[in-house]
Amino acid sequence: MRGWDFHMKRTLELSISTAAILGLCAFGVTPAHAGSEGPPEGEVVVLQGEIAAAPSDVSASTDLGNMTLFAWPAEEVLAAAAPGEAVKLTPIATAEVNGDGEFSFTVPEGTDFDRFAGGTDHINVSMAGVADGEEYWYSTSINAEPTEADSEPDAENPLPEVEVSPTGDDNSTASTLDTYSDKACYTSTAATYSAKTAQVGYTANSLTGGSAQLKFSSGATAKFGVGISSSGAYGSFSASGTTTLTSNLTIAFGATTSGARTHHVYLVPKKYKVYCESNAGIPISTKYELRPASYTGGSASSSSATFSTNAYCTPSEKNTTTTIDDSTASTMSLGFKTSTIIGVDLSSQSGFNKNTSLVLKTPAAAPGKICGEKGYPGGTPGRVKLKP
Repeated sequence: MRGWDFHMKRTLELSISTAAILGLCAFGVTPAHAGSEGPPEGEVVVLQGEIAAAPSDVSASTDLGNMTLFAWPAEEVLAAAAPGEAVKLTPIATAEVNGDGEFSFTVPEGTDFDRFAGGTDHINVSMAGVADGEEYWYSTSINAEPTEADSEPDAENPLPEVEVSPTGDDNSTASTLDTYSDKACYTSTAATYSAKTAQVGYTANSLTGGSAQLKFSSGATAKFGVGISSSGAYGSFSASGTTTLTSNLTIAFGATTSGARTHHVYLVPKKYKVYCESNAGIPISTKYELRPASYTGGSASSSSATFSTNAYCTPSEKNTTTTIDDSTASTMSLGFKTSTIIGVDLSSQSGFNKNTSLVLKTPAAAPGKICGEKGYPGGTPGRVKLKP
């Protein structure tokens, strides 16, 4: 496989480091031009953001620490691993954190992430590091085929931007670990739990004879919260980012003809032990992550309240079918019901795309209005309803 020398950049006056894939090479350092904007020539940004606990009394040129971006194995590889079987988390980039708390990971344009994507359009990653004495471990997903266009405001696959909070004293190893950039990290399944529900959609209709239906098809992707803990014990977990999971099944939820409903899938949660060691094989850090491993095929719906906002409504004529399959849905902060196994519920989100669609039908007898809660239905509506 080609192109496995990945690179990173730090924003503003920060330096550029090169991460070696598969742990075969050490990270090198290449000088960057002070005050340069955007990634170095031939590189694209794959993830950027800022730490939540940045100090307010230092200059932007101050080096607060560094972060390492690890790619998780493809979903099917992780799901197939036996309990206790070690699977490597592969470092793909590093980034230094400037005095404003900003960081930015880059890789060479055209980098092939197929190994981690498993045929999907994304790869799941975790960023880890220590900045200003605080440890950070945060999970998210990035585009499997990153391009310069991802940074554009109307990009089809927008560049992920995150704000990252420290792991906290209970989960921190910052006193013994100052960087992950030269560490080898692995994960293994520590526990598998019975299926739990996660909300993936919402439908609402008050138009007589009308209906709203959610379709969650094979290939649909949804984001679910990740919990992190240093001990893995019940009650010690806190939310720390998300993971993206691809469905291999199709669910056409029943149409909502009156009122509002939330729609849920069933997921198998797993607790993963994540451990890192020095080049000499000495254990350095151990964390536990709770994340969903697979869909079971089950579904459920429950009654909900219809949102009251009517600021973003658009007319829909009689006898019309409108399919929303290219806009952003809402994030349900407690949508993934994991509190019985780790003590806290996690988030869930499912956007509208070709595999996850909302179908709204007006009757032959009357027109209606399609309304978004946070924006017009064709943009970033959040929840959507059909009304007279």
